[in-house]
Amino acid sequence: MKSIGNGSLARLIGEKSFTASEFVRKWGEISRREEKLKEELMRLVPDCLKGWFEEHNPLNSLVDYGRADNWKMYVGEHGFTDRADIRRKLKLLKAAWKGVVDIEWTGHDIGLVRINFRATF
Repeated sequence: MKSIGNGSLARLIGEKSFTASEFVRKWGEISRREEKLKEELMRLVPDCLKGWFEEHNPLNSLVDYGRADNWKMYVGEHGFTDRADIRRKLKLLKAAWKGVVDIEWTGHDIGLVRINFRATF
C-alpha cells in the first residue's frame, strides 16, 4: 500500500477550514457592499416614488440578480394620477440612476405601467 505521508490529512483539513472561513469573510464583505448599494440607490429615488419603492422594494431582486422584471405601478396608488404621471416620475428615476440601472416600461394596460429594471454592465 502506498503511503500518503505524514500530515496530508491535517493539511487538507486545514485548507478546507481556511477556505470556509475565507468564504464566510468574503461573503460578509459582499453583503455589506450590497446593503450600501441598496441604500445609495434608494437615496437617489425621487421623493415622488419613495413610497412605492418602500412598499414594493425591487432593489433586492435588482441587486441579487441584476434585474427586477415585471413590476407594476397602478394609477391611483401612491398619488399616481395617470399613466403619463407614472412615466414622468419614472423618467426622473431613470435620470437619477443613469449609468447604473436601466429602466424600461410599457403602458398598454389601462391604469397600469409595467416596469423592468436592469443593472447596467
